[in-house]
Amino acid sequence: MTRAAQLICDQDSRNKHHAQDLDGKVQQLHNMSSNIGLFPNIENYDNTITVPVTWMKYTQENIGRSQREREASLRLRGEMDALMRQCNTEMNAHNNTANAALQTRVQELQDAKNKMQAHLQKTLSEIKEMDRVIMMLRKAICDKELPLKVAQTRLEERTRRIDVELCNDPSMQGSALENDIATKERSIEIDNRSCLGLRKTNTYSTKLPMVA
Repeated sequence: MTRAAQLICDQDSRNKHHAQDLDGKVQQLHNMSSNIGLFPNIENYDNTITVPVTWMKYTQENIGRSQREREASLRLRGEMDALMRQCNTEMNAHNNTANAALQTRVQELQDAKNKMQAHLQKTLSEIKEMDRVIMMLRKAICDKELPLKVAQTRLEERTRRIDVELCNDPSMQGSALENDIATKERSIEIDNRSCLGLRKTNTYSTKLPMVA
């Protein structure tokens, strides 16, 4: 509607300027003008389509229509500006909310990563300690193996005695005791260095690590 009113006003304005130019040109004519001439029966020729009253009415209607369309356009522009401001405010609010949520999520992931890294370092440290204990255990077993071999070899050799010489004498009892002592020392060494050592280094928590 605004565009249509503008086109009508533009056309009316051009027509009026054209009429004004013609009237100005006619007003300049005089008896000595070179472009004057006779036009038979021109006084009887009437191609007018308006009278001053209808001409004025048409002009006023165009002006009124133009004013109404401008006012409507201004109201619409105001409503659009208000809507744009509202949309901008809401979008900024949503953007801030999304940024805050994303920042919180990033912080949660960072905290979870830090906890997992700490847990990994603890696990690697425990694995390293277990490897150290295993090496110590192997050495201890190797160290205790020689006395055990001696005791068991003595017992095995005494089984080769013949007849009544297969006697459970103090030497036999001593060899058996040596074997028993060597076996127990080996077991004690394993329990002491391996099992008990590992249990002392392990700590248990009732809280599970939180991973987001």
